[in-house]
Amino acid sequence: MIAGDSFDGGDESVASDYHNFDYNDKSAEEDINGMEGAMHSEFDEMADAVGDDDDDDDDDEEEEEEDEAPEGDGINEVDWAEPHQENHHEGSGDTDGASPILPSEEGESCPPPEWTPPSYKCLCKKGNNATCLQSVPRAALYKTLNNFNAKKKYMRRRYVAWTYCVAHSKPLSQEAMKKKRVKFHFFGHPLCTNGMRKLTSCGRVVFEQAKIDASLGVFDWKPKRTTPPPPRQNKLIKVFLEDFVRREGLPNPGAKGPIFFLPVRFTKKEVYHEYCAWIDKHPELVAVHKNKTPVAYEWFTKYWAKKVPNIKPGHAKTDLCNTCTCYFRKRMLEQHRDHLRKVEVENNTFKENLRRTRESNNKSVHIVFDYSQSVRLPMLTMQPKEMFFKCGQIIDIFGIANTTELLQKNFLLPEGKWPRSKGIVGVTSMVHHYLCSEVFDQLKYDRLKKIYMMADNCCAQNKNNMFILYLSLISVTSKVDINYHFQLPGHTKFFPDSCFGILKRKLYKNNVLSCKQMHTLIRESSKCNDTIHHNTIRYFDWESFLNDHYVEGVLKKIPQIAKIRQFEFRHRQPGVVFYKTSSSDDSFEEWFLNTKDNVTNEIFENLNDYIVPTPPLTSARVKQLMEIRDKFILGDFQEHALDFFNEIDDIMM
Repeated sequence: MIAGDSFDGGDESVASDYHNFDYNDKSAEEDINGMEGAMHSEFDEMADAVGDDDDDDDDDEEEEEEDEAPEGDGINEVDWAEPHQENHHEGSGDTDGASPILPSEEGESCPPPEWTPPSYKCLCKKGNNATCLQSVPRAALYKTLNNFNAKKKYMRRRYVAWTYCVAHSKPLSQEAMKKKRVKFHFFGHPLCTNGMRKLTSCGRVVFEQAKIDASLGVFDWKPKRTTPPPPRQNKLIKVFLEDFVRREGLPNPGAKGPIFFLPVRFTKKEVYHEYCAWIDKHPELVAVHKNKTPVAYEWFTKYWAKKVPNIKPGHAKTDLCNTCTCYFRKRMLEQHRDHLRKVEVENNTFKENLRRTRESNNKSVHIVFDYSQSVRLPMLTMQPKEMFFKCGQIIDIFGIANTTELLQKNFLLPEGKWPRSKGIVGVTSMVHHYLCSEVFDQLKYDRLKKIYMMADNCCAQNKNNMFILYLSLISVTSKVDINYHFQLPGHTKFFPDSCFGILKRKLYKNNVLSCKQMHTLIRESSKCNDTIHHNTIRYFDWESFLNDHYVEGVLKKIPQIAKIRQFEFRHRQPGVVFYKTSSSDDSFEEWFLNTKDNVTNEIFENLNDYIVPTPPLTSARVKQLMEIRDKFILGDFQEHALDFFNEIDDIMM
């Protein structure tokens, strides 16, 4: 086989030799075997020149991933194996073109196919059914295909790279330059790229990689090892990881998960580079384990994941517990374990309360509430640069979730439509609205005996004496017991956070231009999310109301309220607060509130006298919002311009 050589004259003599070739003659078959032997020797010389490895190493080499065969590139394709009738010369004999694809194993010879004289012109033209391989003698072509099919794929890639380099080392004729597809030659016959791929049984990916190898001058490419390294190399990987963790690892004293975390700055690739450098620095260990070179990256990561699962790469995290972060940074392992035991106790208490609620047959309910991060309208998926510096309409979100039914009610609080008080006024008013409308007025809770509540540890919102006094009043007037539970600070990830994440994901994927549209999108985000319109809520001055109608004299404040984990209110013991500083305590401690006796639901008749008015927006703020509306909403979003200020209040949610 001659690659890269142009066909210099002698067309008639060569044509006559090929044309007079008898495919059924034994001597002719010997000539073909001679051509095959010449091609084998040429291939072997090339393999020796590029540094071919011994056959013993072939079992340790990785076969390249099978690339998708191009359409019409199989070796059994009829377009080149069976010449079409219109391309036959006159007097060819057989006119139906039914020639076998390959000779049988018994050595049957093929009937002589029609032959096309060699030429600089490739036969692969548009609208022509012939291919360039039809000009090649059929027997030589079959034997060449069998030879390449017996070779490993990386050897085919080497040969194509070498052939491609030789084919471009000599200038082609002007006629060949016009046909840019003509780049290779086989026994003097020009082959296009597709013809060469079919001849060498190489797919498109392997062929392109071989061309890249030729351009870089790489003719000894060899795949990486995939067979597992010897066991002694595995032991050396484990020795390195243990040594690396001793130097750089961070402990994880939690009951679940890996024992050690690596610093965030170390990826798996960087750890592998450290492993390679570590082998060079420790020749004594290399001598013991008889490992001169590091293993491949793929096997390093496989062994790491399978044999050393207690070591994991670190990941960046946010909103962590301050205590955990302090212990983690200072490597105070025992103190960290003690802290996590307390976390587990409170978490088990929450799970137990939830289990009791679900088994109570609607005799109890579990409620969790929290604020979400505020949203600014309009929210555009294609946000202009100028809008980044604008402060749009602020929408606060407060969620109260019934974890028994896995349903959360989200209060959407637009700027200028509520007092913007996230303390006792806002939280207590919305919790009171939820209890009256979603719990006490529901028929399914007509036999309600106990309410379990949980919140975060924000003292200004949920964990203060006024809110505790309000829960005591609700317990007495509604004749239900209330258990108010808190997780440890920094470990309060619960159901509202997941609901907030779902609705935020929905909002970020849509153009949100008004609070009305925001209600619709939140309801569509998930079955667990629903909304409550801001016009249905009234806000009260609960501190003045409770001091005037429920407290007898001066309120006795609970000492060290921030350290308490559980409060309990029993309607048969009014004015008494039971509390625990830890859920693991055996019994509750008592604290007596100086409250009035014989309090009934009639006390709430005076609540309307304590309504907190909503302060209007300043003229400067209104002007700023109008500029945002006129610049970013009017035009393409004209129908949402009026809803931007929530001037349409008939959105019954």
